[in-house]
Amino acid sequence: MKNALLTALSFCALSLTACTKDNHEGIDTVPVTTESVAGKYNLSVITISVNGGAAEDITAQKMPEECQRDDSYGLSVDGSFTYTDEGTQCTTTRPTTTGTWALQSGTQITIDGEVYNVRNFNGRTLIVTQQTTYNGANAEETRFFTRL
Repeated sequence: MKNALLTALSFCALSLTACTKDNHEGIDTVPVTTESVAGKYNLSVITISVNGGAAEDITAQKMPEECQRDDSYGLSVDGSFTYTDEGTQCTTTRPTTTGTWALQSGTQITIDGEVYNVRNFNGRTLIVTQQTTYNGANAEETRFFTRL
């Protein structure tokens, strides 16, 4: 019985990892175009990697109030950008902010004047990175935007 269970678990583990490469190379990637990226998003996670080290979740530091975590970022096909204080209103009311956004060759995106590198886009999640400094060290900040 124990051997049968181990065999079944081994088979399951192999099954789950056998197609991992295929999923990352085609199925989960959508071409990065103005039309495919345009939509309404929530900034769900922000991480920082200092000097190439492991990524650390800094979402709570960047968005300390819970009411900030339900806000939306709208990217329209016409190149307009809208940040809206959605859901729970913050104690200090933050009005809707508008600006512009644009793609450069599908590898960079500029949102309201900030330039980011597009790491991945699967139609549901847009992952962008930006070089920065964190506590005086070189770092890469990664932002995960989830389509609403």
